[in-house]
Amino acid sequence: MDMGIGIIGLGKLGCSLAVGLKKEGYIISGLYSKSADSVKFANAKLDTNFENSLVDTVEKSEIVFITVPDSSIVNVVMEISSGLSRESICNKVFIHCSGALSSHVLELLEEKGAYTGSLHPVQTFADKETGWKGLYGIYYGFEGNNRAYEIIKPIILSFKGKVLNINEKYKSLYHAAACIVSNYFVTLAYIAGHLFESIGAESDEGIKALKPLIEKTLYNIDSLGPVNALTGPISRGDIETVAGHIEAIKEKNPEILDVYKALGRITVEIGLEKGTIHDEQAELLKRLLD
Repeated sequence: MDMGIGIIGLGKLGCSLAVGLKKEGYIISGLYSKSADSVKFANAKLDTNFENSLVDTVEKSEIVFITVPDSSIVNVVMEISSGLSRESICNKVFIHCSGALSSHVLELLEEKGAYTGSLHPVQTFADKETGWKGLYGIYYGFEGNNRAYEIIKPIILSFKGKVLNINEKYKSLYHAAACIVSNYFVTLAYIAGHLFESIGAESDEGIKALKPLIEKTLYNIDSLGPVNALTGPISRGDIETVAGHIEAIKEKNPEILDVYKALGRITVEIGLEKGTIHDEQAELLKRLLD
C-alpha cells in the first residue's frame, strides 16, 4: 500500500501499530502524541525523525489511526476539524481504535468528506517494545463506513487477521465481552493469588502453580467450546464441596464471596446446559449460591 499512514496517540497500542505497519512495508507518514517522549520513543523504534505535529500528521497521511484513550478521541477530532481545512480532511480515512465507542465520534470529520470507522484489535497490549507481535493472527472488530473498510482491509490481512463486523448499537456489548475475558481474567488471577496467600503461600507461586490449569482450560475452551469445557464441583453437582468453598471464603476472604457466588450461579446454568446436573441439583446449588 502506497498510502501514507499517520498515528495519533503513541501509547502501547499506537506504538505497537506503528512498528507493526512499518514491518509489513507500510509507509508511516506522521506521528503525534501529547507526550514528546512518546514521539521520541516511536521515532527511535521506527528509525524516523518526525516532528510531533498533529497538523503535519494529518496533512501528510491518507490514512490516520487515532489511538488515544477513549476520553480523548472527541477532543482530538475537534482539534483536527477546527485546525485543518476541508481539503486536508476530505477523502482521507480516519480510524479510531476504541473497543467501546462507535465511529459516530468521528462525525465532524465525516462532515468534511472523510471516510471513518473504528477498528479494535481483540488483543491486549501491555508494552511498547514487543506489543507489535500481538497484532498478528487475531480478530479485529470493525464498525463504520464501507469505503473506509475496503481501504484498511489489506492492513488487517497483512497481519493475518480476521474481521468481526460490529453493528454500531452493539459496540458496548462487544467491548464488554472483550473486557470480561481479558480484564476480568486478570482480576480472577489476582483473587486466586490472594486465596493462596491465605493458605501461607506466595501469590506469585500460586499463580505459577495454576498456570498449567489455565493453559489446559483455554485449550479445552478452544477445542470443545465453553459448555463442554466445564469441569469442577458445580458441573458434577457436588453441593458439599461448593458449601465448603463458601464457608472457607467467608472465614478467610469474605470480600470475594459475592464474586464466587455470582460466578457460581452462572456456572450452574452452564452445568444444566451441558447436562451433567439435573434440575434438583441445580436448585440446591442456586439456593446455596444465593
